[in-house]
Amino acid sequence: VSVMPRFTYARYPAGHLITNMEDMSLYLMEMINGFQGNGKLLSTASYKLLLNPQLDDSYYEERYDGEFNGSYNVGIFWGISSTGIRMHDGGEIGVYSFMYFDPKTGFGGLGMKNARINSYGDTREIIRRYEKRLYSLSKKK
Repeated sequence: VSVMPRFTYARYPAGHLITNMEDMSLYLMEMINGFQGNGKLLSTASYKLLLNPQLDDSYYEERYDGEFNGSYNVGIFWGISSTGIRMHDGGEIGVYSFMYFDPKTGFGGLGMKNARINSYGDTREIIRRYEKRLYSLSKKK
């Protein structure tokens, strides 16, 4: 029997995630359905806890009220914009992903991108432009 050294990863839980667009889209669709009261994985109360604002106005000194600013308020692991859009994003060196949905329309979008080192901010801005474009297109239909 060999004793192996203990493995640690400083960026846990961000690292070691293995996913793809199909899995992420299924997750996003479940979150939309859960918000609308039709989720299959959690109770209605759990979806409300995850996706509804958790902080009151007294918590914030100032707020940026942009349509795709997920830090206007927060749920559990989900940002909430001033217009009510729910979003979750994150990244690690080499990858960036996001997902969002508009509770008023049930429309959502997601993206995943490989990225060069030190391009997290650049990548976020590019993806935000596409988010806005997709959102605008959804409003025209």
